[in-house]
Amino acid sequence: LKLQFLYLIGGQGAGVSERGTTPTHPQTMPSNGTVAAGDWVFLQFQDERRNLIQVVPGQLLRGTKIDAKLDLGALVGMPWGQAVAYDAAAQKLVASEGAQTASDVISKVGVEAGNDNRTLVDDNRAQKTSIGKLMKSKDGSTAAIEELIAGSATFAGKTKYSQEKYVKKKQKRWTFGMTILRPNMDLLLEHYTWKKTEKLMGLRHDTLAGILHGANIAAGESTVVFDTACGVVASAVVERTGGVGEIFNVLMPGRQGTPFAEQNAHFLHHVEWGKATVKHVTMSKDFAEVAAAPAGGAAAAAPASPTPAAPKKGGHNAVDFPSLSQDAAVARIRAIGGVDSAVIITNHDPEDAFFALLPLMGGSCNFVVYSRYAEPLAQLQRCLRKARVAVSATITENWLRRYQVLPERTHPFVNMSAASGYMLTGTVVHSDHPKSYWSTLGKPPAAPTEAEAPPSSAPAEEGEPAAKRAKTEG
Repeated sequence: LKLQFLYLIGGQGAGVSERGTTPTHPQTMPSNGTVAAGDWVFLQFQDERRNLIQVVPGQLLRGTKIDAKLDLGALVGMPWGQAVAYDAAAQKLVASEGAQTASDVISKVGVEAGNDNRTLVDDNRAQKTSIGKLMKSKDGSTAAIEELIAGSATFAGKTKYSQEKYVKKKQKRWTFGMTILRPNMDLLLEHYTWKKTEKLMGLRHDTLAGILHGANIAAGESTVVFDTACGVVASAVVERTGGVGEIFNVLMPGRQGTPFAEQNAHFLHHVEWGKATVKHVTMSKDFAEVAAAPAGGAAAAAPASPTPAAPKKGGHNAVDFPSLSQDAAVARIRAIGGVDSAVIITNHDPEDAFFALLPLMGGSCNFVVYSRYAEPLAQLQRCLRKARVAVSATITENWLRRYQVLPERTHPFVNMSAASGYMLTGTVVHSDHPKSYWSTLGKPPAAPTEAEAPPSSAPAEEGEPAAKRAKTEG
């Protein structure tokens, strides 16, 4: 078992694509896009909360720490990544240059820093400003922070680092500020994790990145996806391809195959959904049986799939993707010579799912099989080696550890998350379902028919053991 340690500096990771270019984060992509009415946005608040809301003019923003009615219509027309503050005079949300840093607040107050904290005593009697006074001026500005600094008897004696730490802590509680973030699968997965961790099968954003990398998902390629994790992996595949390529989303009856998450389509504004060729394929029988049919049969005569419709203006309406019959899907995949990538996310037996989709994989197809447990993937790994249909079959586990990055205080956090499932990655070298697959696993072959049974050279004696009869006849 290969253990892969993934370190994310400050909770954000950077990487280099396989083509040698550094990928751009969706929040920093060069774009002139602005927020439109009906768009879904992430609001990153100063207290580290993040809410997913739909911008509807006339609707009020609730759950804030200020006593004011905030109309979401003020966000319309603002660019993505814009910092937003509350203007008490105009009583509305306005664009700002960002929240004031702790050093700026301290400089504005004009308090010098001390040299030592050893004489300070935390007895809850140093603060003279009452909570009631702060609640009366609850407008989200830095005035509350200035009053707290002026009312603290020990603030001037603290070191510079302690003063900044105190101001940052108070800013999270008393000031109001937020940033408009454009939704992407990284943010959506983190948002979903808090609500339905079990349905997501323990997927983290670093594991999702490893799945996309292991399957070599890229624009213009064809991919087959079997996703039982609420469709987030299928959505991430479409986001990675940028809407260019073919994606066959497979649904297996009785195995809880999840349809492609159309509800994610109206969250991802930066994907050109009109170009995406996403097709739902429902398995009515084993793919190996359909793939064994002659090329001129019913599969080739199946009607073509309709072109997927583009989302309506505003990007907040769900996208309806077409469905393909199993015969039509096999005919299309035959025409392109097999898919380039395969992604299987299943909470059932991954061995059955993989060999059911194996006839759809072309030569050198990169595949990733994800499971919450290592034992099913270890069994599948042994099967692949015995059947000789894949190379470089490797099981990987991601470990996530965050770092604090500060001058002279950079160190990893104590907690480390390792419960994000396992990935089996590899490359297909045999695109057809191996006929000797079941025999390589040691399972008994089907009994031969009467015509196929070899003639017996001599009649067996009554009461003779079966093993001795087989040895004598051989």
